[in-house]
Amino acid sequence: MAKTKPITLATGHRTKEEIQQRKENEERLKGSNDRVHIAPRWLCKDGMKEYRKLVKDLDSSGILTNVDIPVVAIIADAYAKMSQANSVLKEEGMFIKKTSDRGAENIVEHPAMKVYRQYNTIYKQYLAEVGLSPSSRAKLSVINTNAEDDRNDPLLAILNK
Repeated sequence: MAKTKPITLATGHRTKEEIQQRKENEERLKGSNDRVHIAPRWLCKDGMKEYRKLVKDLDSSGILTNVDIPVVAIIADAYAKMSQANSVLKEEGMFIKKTSDRGAENIVEHPAMKVYRQYNTIYKQYLAEVGLSPSSRAKLSVINTNAEDDRNDPLLAILNK
């Protein structure tokens, strides 16, 4: 089943009434944003810094609400853990020597690489959820441009009356 998108991101033919109804329903479900600037206490220090940065960056878009707090926190936490893994890799390198049970020395990937990859995947997935991936921003940009063009079109202005 296809993922349902907000009406502003949806494609396909819909009547003006359907679009308006969806916008109203989405707005009703949106909720408050009075707590969105408060980072969850379970985040580590670096995670809290990243959380605040993300919220600040998203403030002008007006898309964040209180129900988005866990999503932004997961992004911030994943970023902090990727950063930690990256610090270990910078210090110790991407590969380590490991001695086998028989005493042979092998060069293997550092375990921090696995941690980095895991949290990088989480980070990218959740960035797309809040519109922060490059492709998400591009989609929003096209939608905003089309909406602006529609507002400036005299023919559409007459038809919308």
